[in-house]
Amino acid sequence: MTNNKHITDLHKEITEWKSNIEFTRDELKTYQNRLAEVAAKNNETEVMAEVEKYQNKFIRQFEVADELFHDLKIKDANYAELVKSNPVASDRRLTDDHVELRDKVETYVKLYSEDKSNFNSFISKWL
Repeated sequence: MTNNKHITDLHKEITEWKSNIEFTRDELKTYQNRLAEVAAKNNETEVMAEVEKYQNKFIRQFEVADELFHDLKIKDANYAELVKSNPVASDRRLTDDHVELRDKVETYVKLYSEDKSNFNSFISKWL
């Protein structure tokens, strides 16, 4: 069974996701700076192992954010093309819901939240 939604609602959802990803990217840059502070103040093996772990996580988070942002831009462009090809009543037109894309976003948000929580605990311990 196909689930349909209004194109305008799907576009709004994608716009919100893209904004959240931009915020996440900025937040990751801040976290990298905090991580550098920890590394500068603590050169213990245990701390440096954690620093490296978080450096790798942040690199991967950036990669996934970039991939997801790209997927969102493509999907949004597809919706824009649908509207452009037939602009009449486009605000009431239904199309297939982007369930797989939503799942990707939700998974990213969940994993990022877990990493963020763990990182904040790490930072509070060593700064």
